[in-house]
Amino acid sequence: MKQWISKLVIGLSLAVFSCLLTPETTEASQGYYDEYGFYHEYENLYFDDDYDSEEENYEQTVEDDTYYGDTTEEQLSVYYGDTGTLATPSSWIDKQGIETTITRAEFRCDDDWNEVIQLSSDGTYQITGVGEATVQAEFYDMADRCLLTKIYYVVSGLNMNGVKLNKTSATSYVRREEGAYAISQFEFRLKSTGNRLPDQSDYYDVSCESSNEKMSASAYMKENQTIALDVYGSGKTTVKLTVNGQTFRVKLNIIAVGINKNSMLLSAGQSGQLKIYGMKKGIKWSSSKPSVVKVTRDGKVKALKNGNAVIKAKVGDFTMGCAVSVTTPERCKTIRQAVKIGKTCTYSQPQRMQKGYYDCSSLTWTAYKSSGISFGNSYYAPVAAAQAQWCVEKGKEVKGGLSETNIQKMKLRAGDLMFEEGADNGRYRGIYHVEMIRGYVCQGFDEKGKAILGIAWANRPDNYYWPAGQLVCHP
Repeated sequence: MKQWISKLVIGLSLAVFSCLLTPETTEASQGYYDEYGFYHEYENLYFDDDYDSEEENYEQTVEDDTYYGDTTEEQLSVYYGDTGTLATPSSWIDKQGIETTITRAEFRCDDDWNEVIQLSSDGTYQITGVGEATVQAEFYDMADRCLLTKIYYVVSGLNMNGVKLNKTSATSYVRREEGAYAISQFEFRLKSTGNRLPDQSDYYDVSCESSNEKMSASAYMKENQTIALDVYGSGKTTVKLTVNGQTFRVKLNIIAVGINKNSMLLSAGQSGQLKIYGMKKGIKWSSSKPSVVKVTRDGKVKALKNGNAVIKAKVGDFTMGCAVSVTTPERCKTIRQAVKIGKTCTYSQPQRMQKGYYDCSSLTWTAYKSSGISFGNSYYAPVAAAQAQWCVEKGKEVKGGLSETNIQKMKLRAGDLMFEEGADNGRYRGIYHVEMIRGYVCQGFDEKGKAILGIAWANRPDNYYWPAGQLVCHP
């Protein structure tokens, strides 16, 4: 009995002593002494559960103390040129029904390079383009907590209400010879009384439709609010233009016109008549050299002295013309003889001097022989090289030859001869061919109203030879 009591006293003493000793750190592998003094290790499962529970409670506490705010979205439809300010609410009621005062707001664009909107941090904006942009606004409370994030999807368009065209009808003229391929170009400007419209063409969507199936149309936007409209063919049509959803209609009258002659050969004192097909009135006639050729208000041409001139016929915004060459009666006879030979006779070098046949040199020799010029041989046509040598030795060479400058300045004369060089034939300057100039042909006018000229040949189609400085002589 005494022995059992002694063991109990010793065990209680050790237990009390162990309780008084508190370690600085406790790890999962440490244990404890029971009331009898026996040592026990802590179970890892018990220690881990207790630690995990404390960590979860800590995380739950942090999550409950941090508020990330609510998020809303809104589509904002605006027009180019609009200005305004995105509103900042005074307070926000969250999902739990708690209302909090908003003390600060921040606005920004997600895309710093967008061209649609210019935005300040306080929400002030100006719409500077057409398209889409995204704006984000964040609203904070006094503790600088974000209560609300608001996303604006900005969609910008053009306000076409009240927009009109500067004109709703137009008349134009085209060359009758071009037929369905003739093209007329029109321009229309947008007019807005109050709404702002951009100058950039990229912000516009343009389409068109012609009421006349025989006249096709296409349209596109130019800068400065200008619509370019191209119409093919001639006649009357109503074109429906659609610009960013707004429809406009324009009535067009495209008249096909033509001139009866674009080249004329006269001698001093002779007259000719020019006519415009497709028009009877409203034609304005003029002469580039009234001292050489004059023209009346009804298109009658009168040759006054030797030279060259262009008769211009202006119909609305369209201009046509006829190039007139005035020379002596003898030279006119020579040119007409050359034209006749080329049309009525057969080309043959072996039979060149026989009746009903010709080659290039026999044609020019025969035509000039009738006016007393035989190029040094009155009985037989010299070859082209011999004719050129005779002209050069007589000082008849034209400076610059067949060049674009000489053509456009009308330095060449009706009846001049053009010689082609470059053959390895042992003849003078390697010349192998000759042609006679009948005069000029008016092909049209440039943007400045200057005539575009070509050469009319006695035995070739107009503009047959490329002007490359070939030898030209004036017999």
